[in-house]
Amino acid sequence: MLGQKMRLPILILSCILVFLYGCGKYHHRPGGVPSSATWVDGTFIVCAIETEAKANRCTVYKDDSGEILADGLFVLNSTGRAADSASLDYAAFGKRKIYLANTGVLVPFVASERDPSNRLVHDTLVKFAGPSAGGAIDCGKSPTTPIADELGACGLQAFAESKAFYLHYDLSLSERFQSYGLASDGKGDVVQVIYNSEGLLTIAFPKKSQFFGDGHAAVTPCPKPVVLAKTQIGELACALPPVKEDSSLTVQQEPVETTVCEIAENPSAFNNKLVRVRGHVWVNFEYSTIEGDGCSRELWFTYGGGSGPPGLAAYVMGGAQPGAEDANGDYVPPIGVKLVRDSRFANFQRMMVAAVSADSRAAKSSPDEYVYHRVTATFVGRIDGASPEIHAFHLKRSPMDKADYLGFGQMGLYDAQLVVKSVESRATLDTVHVPSSSSKTQ
Repeated sequence: MLGQKMRLPILILSCILVFLYGCGKYHHRPGGVPSSATWVDGTFIVCAIETEAKANRCTVYKDDSGEILADGLFVLNSTGRAADSASLDYAAFGKRKIYLANTGVLVPFVASERDPSNRLVHDTLVKFAGPSAGGAIDCGKSPTTPIADELGACGLQAFAESKAFYLHYDLSLSERFQSYGLASDGKGDVVQVIYNSEGLLTIAFPKKSQFFGDGHAAVTPCPKPVVLAKTQIGELACALPPVKEDSSLTVQQEPVETTVCEIAENPSAFNNKLVRVRGHVWVNFEYSTIEGDGCSRELWFTYGGGSGPPGLAAYVMGGAQPGAEDANGDYVPPIGVKLVRDSRFANFQRMMVAAVSADSRAAKSSPDEYVYHRVTATFVGRIDGASPEIHAFHLKRSPMDKADYLGFGQMGLYDAQLVVKSVESRATLDTVHVPSSSSKTQ
């Protein structure tokens, strides 16, 4: 009898456990969600392997409505390739990433037309360009590799004819997906729309940018007068208005007497100003810097007109642009700087050539210590400085952090650059000995 009395509670408990398990494992499936999709973490997820693309084609649905949260090609963040069938055991979805039970992470590689990011960018472009009478010209959509040249040609022609248009590019990176678009209202205003699956760093954008899509997307007006040009990879984008060398504004300015250290400590205070500084210039294959006595941070060093000193051969520029913003957030072009190629500049060039040659010899003859050569002189030039927000952000950066390309020079590592107008003193060359454990790069 006692045994029979015990069976009833056990049976009830078993039913409860089965019910709870069923609630977790088997969830109500809205219409449009395929039976192959697995419920996990408030979503339904289904992935397959696309052999030709070497990626997983995945769709993520919201569990209560069937709304598509992500759709397209995904790859493992560790390999850049597809996860095999045995690894497609889903654990969670968040920040547009699919987390697998084996600790792998599938990241977006190419978003499909059904993906919310594409709809978000497309709808924003159409909304800006659409109010024009007669509608806007759809110049199309293209991946950036390979890029479709006809998009840029279409946009340039429409802009020249004062017609509204929009176009759209997709860029797939190793751990994120980025989408970019350009739209004109046909009346002289043009905006750039950008989407990043990882989210956008707001301090990298002008004051007039507007953010939406939970911080993943932004609309930025192009500076006026609007200039459209193709980038190195062929995208049509807004370019900075041309700068007149030795403009009247440059002539009117008296150079501010300062130091490299003062500029490095507060770059924005000197932005778009002529300065006179004395410093030590060092150059190698991909770095060109000027340093001052007693400060740990350097400035990027370049010539007016865009060229660089001897020895600088190849580098990847940061995303910072010269110029400024006024109180209303409108773009203020940089003051023009034309390089004066006089006898003092020629002397400086000879010293730089000698320094590069001496560095090469020292690398072979002094293997037990690091020896470099620098050229010291006084310069007049324009300072381009990062915003206070970017400077404060970089002060917290660890040497181990990845470059964010928010500054000037090589990979945007520098919060200010000196654009040289003239060399104001005779240059001198000296040698610096550094312990072998040290490095001359930032």
